[in-house]
Amino acid sequence: MPRAVWNGVTIAQSPTTVIVEGNHTAARDIEHPTVRGVLPFLAIHQGQGENPDVPARTGRHIAAAPPLRRDRNSLRTLRSSHRLVIVALAGLVAAACGEQPPPSSALSADPTPGAAYHPSIDPARFIEKVTNAYYPLAPGTTRVYQGAADGAPETDEVIVTKDTKVILGVRCVVVHHTVDRAGVLAEDTYDWYAQDVEGNVWYFGESTVANKPDGTTSKEGSWEAGVDGAQPGLIMKGAPRVGDTYRQEYYRGHAEDFARVLSLNEAVTAPVGSFRDALLTEDFTPLEPDKVEHKYFVRGTGLVSLQMTKGGSEELKLVRVTTG
Repeated sequence: MPRAVWNGVTIAQSPTTVIVEGNHTAARDIEHPTVRGVLPFLAIHQGQGENPDVPARTGRHIAAAPPLRRDRNSLRTLRSSHRLVIVALAGLVAAACGEQPPPSSALSADPTPGAAYHPSIDPARFIEKVTNAYYPLAPGTTRVYQGAADGAPETDEVIVTKDTKVILGVRCVVVHHTVDRAGVLAEDTYDWYAQDVEGNVWYFGESTVANKPDGTTSKEGSWEAGVDGAQPGLIMKGAPRVGDTYRQEYYRGHAEDFARVLSLNEAVTAPVGSFRDALLTEDFTPLEPDKVEHKYFVRGTGLVSLQMTKGGSEELKLVRVTTG
């Protein structure tokens, strides 16, 4: 178990346990009930009371600390003659022990299909603009994609509008996305995104209408965070790393997409250019386990290419970007 000394306190860390030893604190541990990664941080604060309870949830936005979701009341209390309260915080421990800290939002979008999911959203920790290099959403920007889906020509137009929508107290950017297949409007969608102070882009929902070949329409797939149990997800992380897996959306039984980062330096070519440092993600959903989609993102441009690799035939490439 790696150990390090911080402010006179010895800190030892394993994937699920942090042990603190110091002049005023006997060996005690905080056990995080999940095993997906280490606790995000360690901070020592002056407390009150003889046996202060350590909160199981410190808040995702404390120094980039993600929320601790499951078994919220299962963290052990710590006793200290000087009433020290140890509150979880991991990058500090990992850095002190010479280990790489976990992704900034590693636990904010639970990577386990079927698991309980309820991210903590603090409107004060969100900013007005979406400036993530891999997912920039400057109002007035239009991106046009062309390709084919199941043998039919397809054109997607994605317009970042100047409109906003407040969801769960967060002001979101409204993006208008239309899908034209073989000259017919197949889908008409409004998506809602917002960026937190850590650079993560959150997806707060969509209002979509699909036009079916028989002339009927469907709103299946529409959802809004905070309505009927739906929860926001991450569409792009502020500091993505290979292996990161996260929920992109959550409306049980209707919208449960996940993404996994496969590469940070992938080569990709599209009409807008050729790139060697693209971010490659794999998108999947337990609702359609036989389908997998690969997406390529380029810094400063955003999504450049999309390809269905399992469960169908679809490929789109970015052909044009305009601003104004």
